[in-house]
Amino acid sequence: MTIPYVDGKPDAGSSTPSAGSVTLAMLANLAANSIIGNNTGSPATPIALTVANVKSLLAYVPADILSGSGIVWDATNLTLALGSAATSANASLAVLANKTVAVPAAGSVWRGLDVQASTLTLTAGGGTAPSLLSTVYFAAPVITQTAGAAYTIPIAATVTIAGPPTAGAGGGASPTLTSALSLSVLSGNCAFGTSGGAPRIGIGTATPSCAINVYTTEPSQLRLFQPSQGGISVGNIGGYSCITCITDQNFGNLPSSLFSDSHGNWGLGMYPVAGVKLAVAAPQTIASATSATWNGINFAASTASITGATAITTATGFNFTTIQAPTIVGDTATCAISFAASLYVSGAPIASTNVAIAKAYAAWIAGLTRIDSTTPNGSVAVVLGAIGPTGANTTVQEWLTIDIHGTTRYLPCF
Repeated sequence: MTIPYVDGKPDAGSSTPSAGSVTLAMLANLAANSIIGNNTGSPATPIALTVANVKSLLAYVPADILSGSGIVWDATNLTLALGSAATSANASLAVLANKTVAVPAAGSVWRGLDVQASTLTLTAGGGTAPSLLSTVYFAAPVITQTAGAAYTIPIAATVTIAGPPTAGAGGGASPTLTSALSLSVLSGNCAFGTSGGAPRIGIGTATPSCAINVYTTEPSQLRLFQPSQGGISVGNIGGYSCITCITDQNFGNLPSSLFSDSHGNWGLGMYPVAGVKLAVAAPQTIASATSATWNGINFAASTASITGATAITTATGFNFTTIQAPTIVGDTATCAISFAASLYVSGAPIASTNVAIAKAYAAWIAGLTRIDSTTPNGSVAVVLGAIGPTGANTTVQEWLTIDIHGTTRYLPCF
């Protein structure tokens, strides 16, 4: 071999260049995007290796690239594991978020998975505005089966939270978790069914049968409360369904509660009574005063606004409150009922300890009263003379029919 130049000088006849005398500029041109190497598996003349040749020669696998990064790729199970989490055939992404947080520190937080504040910029290009913008979006998964009888899966969810944080011992005292929550939304609104669906929310049940279905052994199942304003609480007390008007966090305050049993009997201010559709108790503490009143049940003054000028001639009257005559049906022909009433008043108010009632009435009606239980007068008019009113009104027109201790009596009506 004859080399014209050695060390940048004309060759004096030597066939061997001196060490380090051949520069890169003296080499032949190399193909683009290639490097000099030997991938033949044995000693050979170097060749220009392509990118594919280099990759094959290096035989790199994801583990080589991710080594020491805390990221593991399981090619068999197609699982990406972060934070030294174990890969699993049942997970596509596994995250282990062990962390040491220095305390105390203002605003100390632990975010195992942190989706940080991001900015989405919409370009003004016209057209239809996007219907949904979401930082994190979970598309509804589809669960299929390859063969065999159809499986029954008790619960399937797009997102599952196994439970709230628990306090553990890490070599010292266990921390106290004032509020341990499975999910915390610090601010903003939460919406369900915004795409036009009809979602059902189950609390304590995986099969909600209505929009919000709560199943729990807690006495108070639903509480709507505003501090200093009060609210309502719904739950179960003593085996009865209960709705309580609350002014504090107490639930099941008997005087302010509405109860119901499994037979559809209701109790207002008291537990339901078997066989009584609505039982009402209205205990109150009232300060004595010259104008003091006690209205256990009060039909407040109301206004009915009538439109039009057509005369109202309803035979039974245009009434604020009506008690319809009930019908009592027996299953045999031998059932006899001694007394029955549409309205029964057991008696006048009873004066108890330290109380004196001057006049106690079982019923007090202020105003003209109509009573239709009358009996027509006989064929001959009866004149009571000085006993009745003066003038022509001394003639009895009809008799008011009443019952005194079960005996029918008549009062003259002039």
